[in-house]
Amino acid sequence: MNQPNTVPLQPSDLRGLSRLAIDGVVGVTDLVEHLHASISAPYRRSPQRAHGLTGAIYGSVRGITRLVGGSIDLALAPLGSGVDDPSSTRRIDVQSVLNGVLGDYLADTNNPLAIELDLLHQGKSILRESRMPEVDSASRQVVLFIHGLCLHPGRWGAELSESLPARLAQRADCTILHLHYNTGRAIDANGRALANVLDEMIKRWPVDVEQITLIGHSMGGLVARSAAHHAQSAGHQWAGRLQRIVTLGTPHLGAPLERAGHRVDQLFGISRYSRPFARLSALRSAGITDLRWGITGNRLINDPLPAGATLHLVAGSRSEAGSRVESGDGLVPVESALAAGQWRCSQRVDRIRFHECSHLELMRHPAVIDYVDRALAD
Repeated sequence: MNQPNTVPLQPSDLRGLSRLAIDGVVGVTDLVEHLHASISAPYRRSPQRAHGLTGAIYGSVRGITRLVGGSIDLALAPLGSGVDDPSSTRRIDVQSVLNGVLGDYLADTNNPLAIELDLLHQGKSILRESRMPEVDSASRQVVLFIHGLCLHPGRWGAELSESLPARLAQRADCTILHLHYNTGRAIDANGRALANVLDEMIKRWPVDVEQITLIGHSMGGLVARSAAHHAQSAGHQWAGRLQRIVTLGTPHLGAPLERAGHRVDQLFGISRYSRPFARLSALRSAGITDLRWGITGNRLINDPLPAGATLHLVAGSRSEAGSRVESGDGLVPVESALAAGQWRCSQRVDRIRFHECSHLELMRHPAVIDYVDRALAD
């Protein structure tokens, strides 16, 4: 018999999901009341709430729902002391997607499903467990992988023999780390947090760190650039040891899909009767909306890198080499991934595109792996 296609839940997951369900019921109640008020009071400027008996009924629904939610949360609280098993790939996949879409909301409401920023070495936390690598496995060159929106460190395929982390791990002068973070939070917030974490990490590293390389896929590239910006501004030691930033399919100039989502928001706002549904469209996380204009929206445009650092911009294109039609990688246009028109006079920027390579394939494409390996060797 086939195994059921289920996601293994942990104790804290039950509390997190119950809170989301309660918030969802309250949110739908608010939306229905807003729509009801818009229809019943068409001349009122901003009919957010119904009045009289109708308003009291909506208020009762919200009150009872929150009461039930609080009772469920108290009942599940003892389970929260159980040990969660984060090793389930399917569970991490689902949690990562949920954080990408609603991550800022999960963090703001202290939902147990929210992912906390962490640095991993060989799959183990070096922040929460306060356990740095042993001296014999800690080198003077640190390479940090930063995943993209709705993804997690496992998507780099470090366990595969033909993956980018595995290739670089073969180098004797290189220690591989992974950043696990809530991709639904604002890019600037994640960048600032990463800058502070790296500053603390190199102070406790078993050997002197001489070189740091940041490799970011998609949103991860913007987080890496934001971290470098904050490190320079704060005078962190690691800013002077940053050797290079490699971005793979990063929307430096923005992502068209998010700009389309913003236009949907504007269309919903045209009519008083469609305006309540704008709440549904606006559920996108801060991390997603930050992708609308890329570095422009995150105040990083033409922001200089630390002295001596090199920026490697890698773009994917699904079209064949020599094709007259440039398709991009399916999510990010080539000109956005290569930051066309930016840093024209800088000798510290290297741009390259790979054909017949989609957005996710950039993380494991053999030609990309060879390119990054050569870049570190140089």
